[in-house]
Amino acid sequence: MCPEHARIGIVDDDVDVRESIRRFLRMSGHEVVAEAGSLKEALLLASRLNYLDVEVLLLDGNLGESNEDWREVLEAVSHYAPGVKVVAFSSNPMDDPRVVKFEKFNQPSELGALISKL
Repeated sequence: MCPEHARIGIVDDDVDVRESIRRFLRMSGHEVVAEAGSLKEALLLASRLNYLDVEVLLLDGNLGESNEDWREVLEAVSHYAPGVKVVAFSSNPMDDPRVVKFEKFNQPSELGALISKL
């Protein structure tokens, strides 16, 4: 379980989804310290997670470029910041034990369930 006031990074290619998640996390007492909207940005963020003291990374499993981009991001997180918990949300299969999988995220009303995975 994540601390009550976690430092969180968000990776999602949809700016509206990032905004909804950011708002909800802040209202829930968490601090969003970094965001990425593309694979390139996510890889750069992964290399800075320890510097930013990120505890949890929320990772979209469908970054828009490829349904497998999440694997590249996960590898980078595992390399640069293996202690960061990754919570991924996707309707696509994500079969990696390093990921806490949140099956579906379609509406901001589902954010409470997503937060429970922290």
